[in-house]
Amino acid sequence: MKKTLFLLLIISANAAHLRAQDTAAIRKCIQDNLPAVKLMVENKIIRSKARYMEEGNPVSFNDKLPGYEGIPVSLYHYHYPKSRIYVAYVYLLDADAERMARWLISSAFLVRGHYQVSDIKILLDTIDGQSNAQFPVAGIVFENDNDSFSSKFIYFKDGVTVSVKPAVKDRFKFDTLYTDTAKKTIKQITFSPANLSLMTNENLARCWYKGRIISTTRKEYTDAGGKENVTGFNFMRVVRDEYLKALTSDFNFLIYARARDLLK
Repeated sequence: MKKTLFLLLIISANAAHLRAQDTAAIRKCIQDNLPAVKLMVENKIIRSKARYMEEGNPVSFNDKLPGYEGIPVSLYHYHYPKSRIYVAYVYLLDADAERMARWLISSAFLVRGHYQVSDIKILLDTIDGQSNAQFPVAGIVFENDNDSFSSKFIYFKDGVTVSVKPAVKDRFKFDTLYTDTAKKTIKQITFSPANLSLMTNENLARCWYKGRIISTTRKEYTDAGGKENVTGFNFMRVVRDEYLKALTSDFNFLIYARARDLLK
């Protein structure tokens, strides 16, 4: 009964969702378990180099991207992990290990009503498997290992998989570097960074159904108490806004929404 009342109080707290630091119980739980969970995140995500798109140092930072004004978003260029031939550019806005640990602790605590390390492992494994804890603001993400170049990557914007209109896709540039020009032996094919400027909402054909970093669906969002319109392209805006709020909070509503199903 106490757990039910506690969760009802949390979910109905305000339209902007609960901030984990609003309750002394969650603050205490984070304080007690943060070092251990942060270490789990560091070992699983950071030290293992699971974030394969964070290859080397950022090429540059951009604090003028629409929807991210004032936030320095990192531009990375990276090679496809299973083949050095393909190179992509992507804007990433990834949380550090401590921020992620806070999200995991608060979400697991809210769902379970108490701290349980096995819940943290489930959430962390899911994040690693779904996104490697990477939030692509815009760009292409290599996820497949098929024969054709076009099937090796998918488009992302605001942490959601999207489809680009065919007419726009035809304008994308792929810079080819040849080992032997005469024989057309390809050394490298690069998805040009200039293409990122074409990835505006107006140039998208479809917004798919899972939001990073834990693949939260529209239904999970609304079932957890989310009030925003998530139909069509609205879902991208909601995922972006929730993620940006979480970057300065102990609580990530999208992780909590997914955890409600994962930790049943």
